[in-house]
Amino acid sequence: FHFLPAIKSVMDHDGGKKVTAASYEEAEERVRSLMEEESETFEDSRLWTLGVFSKTINDLTRSFIMYSRVLDKSGEELGYDTDIAYQRLRKYALIVHEHKEILSCSPAVTRRLIREAQEKIDKVVNLMDKTDKHGRVVFLSSMRRIDFKKLDDKVTIFISRYIFFMLHSLMFDEDVQKHGIVVVNDYDHFDLLAGLRQQRARKLDETATRRRKVMMELVQALPIKFSSFYLVSIPWWLHATISLLLAFQSSAVGKKIHITDWHKVIKGRRRRIEL
Repeated sequence: FHFLPAIKSVMDHDGGKKVTAASYEEAEERVRSLMEEESETFEDSRLWTLGVFSKTINDLTRSFIMYSRVLDKSGEELGYDTDIAYQRLRKYALIVHEHKEILSCSPAVTRRLIREAQEKIDKVVNLMDKTDKHGRVVFLSSMRRIDFKKLDDKVTIFISRYIFFMLHSLMFDEDVQKHGIVVVNDYDHFDLLAGLRQQRARKLDETATRRRKVMMELVQALPIKFSSFYLVSIPWWLHATISLLLAFQSSAVGKKIHITDWHKVIKGRRRRIEL
Protein backbone atom coordinates (compact mmCIF):
# COMPACT_ATOMS: atom_id res chain seq x y z
CA PHE A 1 0.00 0.00 0.00
CA HIS A 2 2.91 2.29 -0.79
CA PHE A 3 0.65 4.19 -3.21
CA LEU A 4 -1.12 6.10 -0.41
CA PRO A 5 2.00 8.10 0.61
CA ALA A 6 2.67 8.66 -3.10
CA ILE A 7 -0.87 9.91 -3.69
CA LYS A 8 -0.65 12.15 -0.63
CA SER A 9 2.64 13.67 -1.76
CA VAL A 10 1.34 14.73 -5.17
CA MET A 11 -2.05 15.88 -3.90
CA ASP A 12 -0.86 17.90 -0.94
CA HIS A 13 -0.48 21.04 -3.05
CA ASP A 14 -2.96 23.04 -5.09
CA GLY A 15 -0.91 25.72 -6.82
CA GLY A 16 -0.60 29.36 -5.80
CA LYS A 17 -1.49 30.72 -2.37
CA LYS A 18 -0.92 34.49 -2.60
CA VAL A 19 -0.92 36.90 -5.52
CA THR A 20 2.51 38.40 -6.23
CA ALA A 21 1.90 39.16 -9.92
CA ALA A 22 -1.36 40.36 -11.45
CA SER A 23 -0.64 39.20 -15.01
CA TYR A 24 1.19 36.34 -16.71
CA GLU A 25 3.65 38.78 -18.28
CA GLU A 26 4.53 40.23 -14.87
CA ALA A 27 4.88 36.75 -13.37
CA GLU A 28 7.13 35.61 -16.22
CA GLU A 29 9.36 38.66 -15.85
CA ARG A 30 9.79 38.02 -12.11
CA VAL A 31 10.51 34.32 -12.47
CA ARG A 32 12.94 34.81 -15.35
CA SER A 33 14.86 37.47 -13.40
CA LEU A 34 15.23 35.04 -10.48
CA MET A 35 16.38 32.32 -12.86
CA GLU A 36 19.06 34.60 -14.31
CA GLU A 37 20.58 34.97 -10.84
CA GLU A 38 21.11 31.18 -10.75
CA SER A 39 21.44 30.43 -14.45
CA GLU A 40 23.74 27.43 -13.92
CA THR A 41 21.09 25.74 -11.77
CA PHE A 42 18.72 25.54 -14.73
CA GLU A 43 21.16 24.55 -17.49
CA ASP A 44 20.75 20.77 -17.11
CA SER A 45 16.95 20.98 -16.97
CA ARG A 46 16.99 23.21 -20.08
CA LEU A 47 19.07 20.68 -22.02
CA TRP A 48 17.05 17.72 -20.74
CA THR A 49 13.71 19.34 -21.55
CA LEU A 50 14.90 20.22 -25.05
CA GLY A 51 16.45 16.81 -25.72
CA VAL A 52 13.69 14.58 -24.35
CA PHE A 53 10.50 16.59 -24.87
CA SER A 54 11.60 19.01 -27.62
CA LYS A 55 10.47 21.90 -25.42
CA THR A 56 12.31 25.14 -24.67
CA ILE A 57 13.13 26.70 -21.31
CA ASN A 58 10.27 29.13 -22.00
CA ASP A 59 7.84 26.21 -22.27
CA LEU A 60 9.20 24.80 -19.02
CA THR A 61 8.91 28.13 -17.23
CA ARG A 62 5.35 28.65 -18.48
CA SER A 63 4.18 25.33 -17.04
CA PHE A 64 5.37 26.31 -13.56
CA ILE A 65 3.91 29.82 -13.78
CA MET A 66 0.54 28.44 -14.88
CA TYR A 67 0.68 26.01 -11.96
CA SER A 68 1.07 28.97 -9.57
CA ARG A 69 -2.23 30.58 -10.55
CA VAL A 70 -4.22 31.82 -7.55
CA LEU A 71 -7.94 31.11 -7.85
CA ASP A 72 -10.89 32.24 -5.77
CA LYS A 73 -13.56 29.82 -4.52
CA SER A 74 -15.50 30.10 -7.78
CA GLY A 75 -12.43 29.24 -9.84
CA GLU A 76 -11.80 32.76 -11.12
CA GLU A 77 -8.15 33.66 -11.63
CA LEU A 78 -6.82 36.34 -9.27
CA GLY A 79 -3.18 36.35 -10.33
CA TYR A 80 0.03 34.34 -9.93
CA ASP A 81 2.18 33.28 -6.99
CA THR A 82 5.70 33.76 -8.36
CA ASP A 83 7.28 32.52 -5.13
CA ILE A 84 5.69 29.08 -5.54
CA ALA A 85 6.40 29.08 -9.29
CA TYR A 86 10.10 29.75 -8.80
CA GLN A 87 10.56 27.52 -5.74
CA ARG A 88 8.97 24.57 -7.50
CA LEU A 89 10.86 25.20 -10.74
CA ARG A 90 14.13 25.43 -8.82
CA LYS A 91 13.38 22.18 -6.96
CA TYR A 92 12.68 20.47 -10.28
CA ALA A 93 15.91 21.82 -11.79
CA LEU A 94 18.00 20.68 -8.82
CA ILE A 95 16.62 17.12 -9.06
CA VAL A 96 17.46 16.98 -12.77
CA HIS A 97 20.94 18.34 -12.07
CA GLU A 98 21.64 15.94 -9.21
CA HIS A 99 20.43 12.84 -11.06
CA LYS A 100 21.25 13.70 -14.66
CA GLU A 101 23.21 10.46 -15.10
CA ILE A 102 20.02 8.48 -14.42
CA LEU A 103 17.78 10.76 -16.44
CA SER A 104 20.16 11.31 -19.36
CA CYS A 105 18.67 9.71 -22.41
CA SER A 106 18.98 10.75 -26.06
CA PRO A 107 15.77 11.60 -27.95
CA ALA A 108 16.23 8.52 -30.15
CA VAL A 109 16.62 6.23 -27.14
CA THR A 110 13.66 7.87 -25.42
CA ARG A 111 11.42 7.31 -28.45
CA ARG A 112 12.57 3.69 -28.66
CA LEU A 113 11.87 3.11 -24.96
CA ILE A 114 8.41 4.61 -25.26
CA ARG A 115 7.63 2.61 -28.41
CA GLU A 116 8.75 -0.65 -26.80
CA ALA A 117 6.80 0.17 -23.65
CA GLN A 118 3.66 0.84 -25.66
CA GLU A 119 4.04 -2.53 -27.37
CA LYS A 120 4.51 -4.32 -24.04
CA ILE A 121 1.70 -2.66 -22.14
CA ASP A 122 -0.80 -1.83 -24.88
CA LYS A 123 -3.96 -0.36 -23.33
CA VAL A 124 -2.63 -0.68 -19.78
CA VAL A 125 -2.04 3.05 -19.32
CA ASN A 126 -3.42 5.74 -21.59
CA LEU A 127 -4.98 9.17 -21.72
CA MET A 128 -8.69 9.34 -22.43
CA ASP A 129 -9.62 11.15 -25.65
CA LYS A 130 -12.14 13.28 -23.80
CA THR A 131 -11.73 15.39 -20.69
CA ASP A 132 -14.18 15.03 -17.81
CA LYS A 133 -17.02 17.48 -17.18
CA HIS A 134 -14.62 19.77 -15.30
CA GLY A 135 -12.19 19.97 -18.23
CA ARG A 136 -9.58 17.78 -16.53
CA VAL A 137 -7.43 15.34 -18.49
CA VAL A 138 -8.13 11.72 -17.48
CA PHE A 139 -5.17 9.38 -16.96
CA LEU A 140 -6.40 5.77 -16.96
CA SER A 141 -4.45 2.81 -15.61
CA SER A 142 -6.04 -0.63 -16.17
CA MET A 143 -4.42 -3.05 -13.73
CA ARG A 144 -6.59 -5.87 -15.09
CA ARG A 145 -4.59 -5.78 -18.35
CA ILE A 146 -1.28 -6.51 -16.65
CA ASP A 147 -0.20 -10.14 -16.56
CA PHE A 148 2.37 -9.95 -13.77
CA LYS A 149 3.41 -13.55 -14.36
CA LYS A 150 4.78 -12.58 -17.77
CA LEU A 151 6.59 -9.43 -16.66
CA ASP A 152 10.37 -9.46 -16.42
CA ASP A 153 12.60 -6.69 -15.02
CA LYS A 154 13.12 -5.14 -18.45
CA VAL A 155 9.41 -4.81 -19.13
CA THR A 156 8.87 -3.40 -15.64
CA ILE A 157 11.43 -0.69 -16.35
CA PHE A 158 9.64 0.07 -19.62
CA ILE A 159 6.35 0.47 -17.78
CA SER A 160 7.86 2.78 -15.14
CA ARG A 161 9.59 4.94 -17.73
CA TYR A 162 6.55 5.07 -19.98
CA ILE A 163 4.28 6.25 -17.17
CA PHE A 164 6.96 8.71 -16.06
CA PHE A 165 7.42 10.23 -19.53
CA MET A 166 3.66 10.26 -20.05
CA LEU A 167 3.02 12.20 -16.84
CA HIS A 168 6.02 14.42 -17.44
CA SER A 169 4.88 15.48 -20.90
CA LEU A 170 1.47 16.46 -19.50
CA MET A 171 2.91 19.53 -17.81
CA PHE A 172 3.18 21.15 -21.26
CA ASP A 173 -0.50 20.48 -22.06
CA GLU A 174 -2.70 23.60 -21.88
CA ASP A 175 -5.73 21.72 -20.54
CA VAL A 176 -3.61 20.22 -17.77
CA GLN A 177 -2.13 23.63 -16.93
CA LYS A 178 -5.62 25.09 -16.57
CA HIS A 179 -7.61 22.25 -15.02
CA GLY A 180 -5.18 19.57 -13.77
CA ILE A 181 -5.57 15.81 -14.21
CA VAL A 182 -7.61 13.06 -12.63
CA VAL A 183 -6.13 9.58 -12.23
CA VAL A 184 -8.34 6.49 -12.60
CA ASN A 185 -6.90 3.13 -11.49
CA ASP A 186 -8.97 0.13 -12.57
CA TYR A 187 -8.37 -2.92 -10.33
CA ASP A 188 -10.96 -5.24 -11.87
CA HIS A 189 -9.55 -8.83 -11.99
CA PHE A 190 -6.30 -7.62 -10.43
CA ASP A 191 -3.94 -10.52 -9.56
CA LEU A 192 -2.75 -9.31 -6.16
CA LEU A 193 -0.43 -12.21 -5.29
CA ALA A 194 1.36 -12.06 -8.65
CA GLY A 195 1.66 -8.29 -8.27
CA LEU A 196 3.19 -8.55 -4.80
CA ARG A 197 5.70 -11.18 -5.95
CA GLN A 198 6.73 -9.03 -8.88
CA GLN A 199 7.04 -5.93 -6.69
CA ARG A 200 9.24 -7.78 -4.22
CA ALA A 201 11.52 -8.96 -7.04
CA ARG A 202 11.91 -5.39 -8.28
CA LYS A 203 13.02 -4.18 -4.84
CA LEU A 204 16.03 -6.50 -5.05
CA ASP A 205 17.33 -4.48 -8.02
CA GLU A 206 19.09 -1.47 -6.42
CA THR A 207 19.54 0.40 -9.71
CA ALA A 208 15.88 0.06 -10.61
CA THR A 209 14.89 1.08 -7.07
CA ARG A 210 17.03 4.22 -7.27
CA ARG A 211 15.65 5.08 -10.70
CA ARG A 212 12.05 4.77 -9.48
CA LYS A 213 12.86 6.93 -6.46
CA VAL A 214 14.30 9.68 -8.66
CA MET A 215 11.33 9.49 -11.02
CA MET A 216 8.90 9.75 -8.10
CA GLU A 217 10.77 12.79 -6.77
CA LEU A 218 10.42 14.45 -10.16
CA VAL A 219 6.73 13.59 -10.42
CA GLN A 220 6.20 15.19 -7.00
CA ALA A 221 7.96 18.32 -8.26
CA LEU A 222 5.97 18.56 -11.50
CA PRO A 223 3.71 21.60 -11.94
CA ILE A 224 0.62 19.43 -12.27
CA LYS A 225 -2.48 19.56 -10.11
CA PHE A 226 -3.58 16.00 -9.38
CA SER A 227 -7.23 16.83 -8.74
CA SER A 228 -8.53 13.37 -7.83
CA PHE A 229 -7.68 9.68 -7.66
CA TYR A 230 -10.39 7.13 -8.46
CA LEU A 231 -9.86 3.51 -7.40
CA VAL A 232 -12.31 1.48 -9.48
CA SER A 233 -13.59 -2.08 -8.96
CA ILE A 234 -11.29 -3.00 -6.09
CA PRO A 235 -12.07 -6.23 -4.16
CA TRP A 236 -13.99 -5.90 -0.90
CA TRP A 237 -11.03 -6.73 1.35
CA LEU A 238 -8.87 -4.10 -0.38
CA HIS A 239 -11.74 -1.63 -0.09
CA ALA A 240 -11.89 -2.21 3.67
CA THR A 241 -8.11 -1.88 4.07
CA ILE A 242 -7.86 1.33 2.05
CA SER A 243 -10.84 2.84 3.87
CA LEU A 244 -9.08 2.15 7.16
CA LEU A 245 -5.84 3.73 5.94
CA LEU A 246 -7.68 6.78 4.62
CA ALA A 247 -9.12 7.37 8.07
CA PHE A 248 -5.63 8.44 9.17
CA GLN A 249 -5.08 10.83 6.24
CA SER A 250 -5.90 14.54 6.25
CA SER A 251 -9.43 15.47 5.21
CA ALA A 252 -8.10 17.41 2.21
CA VAL A 253 -6.38 14.30 0.85
CA GLY A 254 -9.27 12.01 1.79
CA LYS A 255 -11.76 14.10 -0.21
CA LYS A 256 -9.71 13.59 -3.38
CA ILE A 257 -9.48 9.80 -3.17
CA HIS A 258 -12.61 7.97 -4.32
CA ILE A 259 -13.39 4.24 -4.18
CA THR A 260 -16.06 3.52 -6.76
CA ASP A 261 -17.34 1.31 -9.61
CA TRP A 262 -17.41 1.85 -13.36
CA HIS A 263 -21.16 2.43 -13.56
CA LYS A 264 -20.69 5.45 -11.28
CA VAL A 265 -17.80 6.81 -13.34
CA ILE A 266 -19.25 6.39 -16.84
CA LYS A 267 -22.56 8.17 -17.51
CA GLY A 268 -24.94 7.91 -20.45
CA ARG A 269 -25.04 5.87 -23.62
CA ARG A 270 -22.02 7.65 -25.02
CA ARG A 271 -20.02 6.52 -22.01
CA ARG A 272 -18.95 10.04 -21.14
CA ILE A 273 -16.55 10.39 -18.25
CA GLU A 274 -18.43 12.28 -15.51
CA LEU A 275 -16.13 12.18 -12.47
